This record gives sequence, structure tokens and C-alpha cells, in this order.
Amino acid sequence: MKTYRFFLVLLCFVVSQNSFAQDPLLFEGEWELYSLEVNGEQFLPESNDEVESIQLIFEEENDNNPNYFNTYVCNSFLGSVIFNNNTFTLDDYGITLIECELAENTIFENQYFNFYLNTISDPFQYSIEFLGDNATLHVIASNGDTADYGNSLLATSDFIKPFFSIYPNPVQDQLHVQINSQEDYTVSVFDMLGRTLMTTSKEALETSPIDVQNWKSGIYFLRMEDQNGRVTIKRFIKN
Repeated sequence: MKTYRFFLVLLCFVVSQNSFAQDPLLFEGEWELYSLEVNGEQFLPESNDEVESIQLIFEEENDNNPNYFNTYVCNSFLGSVIFNNNTFTLDDYGITLIECELAENTIFENQYFNFYLNTISDPFQYSIEFLGDNATLHVIASNGDTADYGNSLLATSDFIKPFFSIYPNPVQDQLHVQINSQEDYTVSVFDMLGRTLMTTSKEALETSPIDVQNWKSGIYFLRMEDQNGRVTIKRFIKN
């Protein structure tokens, strides 16, 4: 029989109070973890009678309640979220203390929660991409570890269509951006620390690719924003 110990461990961090608009797709249903990469090694979530799947939920702020983050295995890991462009920071957070019945769930839970805890004072990069019709949420810690989630609700949403593509990815010299839309867009590129490396327009990209040959190797994010403030982000790798 599972033993429950209802304690909430709260740890606070001082973070900037400046917040920026987050991608509204984050709040569409539950995200399901399907891959965790730590120190270059990939781990797949457990699926058994005790833990069928691992969910991540973002709840949007309302009234006096802040943006909210909750994910769970046997325990819940939850807290408030502060957004800044394509990053988020976990503010006040807590972890329930519940003993898993199965050892494999305890092991994976420790790996998964430590993905967030190991760099908890740093911002996490995120991007939402579409592979075919399936939405994928990429969360990247400041140490390069990654967690990837899928969302079945977004996979069946007719209003969500990928409208631009980037290639080649990974890229060595020039990154091409193909935009399948008549709307005007502002295009920005961010690094892993959330720093803006360049800002350009849809018109400029139609004639000139992005020159990345002198950039450092690593992960970058290309951010598209339309005139109504709607944002789509894709990540790419510079070799």
C-alpha cells in the first residue's frame, strides 16, 4: 500500500518581476512527456500500472492568481511561472512527498524532477513545433538538457497550421526561412540565454538567408510574430 506523506517543500527564489507574453498554445490541454535527455543520454518515461503517463500542465493567470506550472509522476512538482519572450522561470515551487510503489518510477521521477531542479534559478527555453500535424513542446535547461512533450489536443486542432519552415537544420553557414503566409511578420533570433541576436522582417528573408557562419555552435530559436502579437517559435542547431 502506498504511503502518503503530505508535506509541501517550498523554496523561493528572487526573480525579475518583468514578464512578457507567452505562447497561448502552452495552455491548450495537457502536455505528455515522451523524451528526456540528460548529459547527452536519452531516457524514456515509464508506463506501468502506477504511472501510465507523465503530464505537464500550464494554467494561465487569472484574477490574482499567477501563471501556474504543474507536472507529476508519483509526486506533483508545481509552482508559479514568470515568462520572458521564449523563456520561463519557475518562481515559488513545491514538491509533494509521496513514495512510489515501483522502484523504476522512483528512479525516473528523480531524473525528471532534477531536470528542472538542477538549473532551477535559470530561465528555461521553450519552443512549440509541429512535426506533421503533431505539436511538440521542447523545454531546454541552461545546461543543455532537454525535455520533449507532445499534445494530442493540438494535434487535432484545425486552426493551428505550420506556416513557415527553416532549413537546413542543423545549419553550418546560411539558414533559409520559407514563409507560407501573406501576413507581415517580425522575425527575431535568440540564443540559449534569451539574448536577441538579430531582428529582421519577412520581406528581407524572402531575398536573403540568415548568415550564421560566424555564430557559436549550439541551439538557437527563431521567433515569428505577426501584427496581432501571435508568436510561433522554431529551434535550430548551429554546427
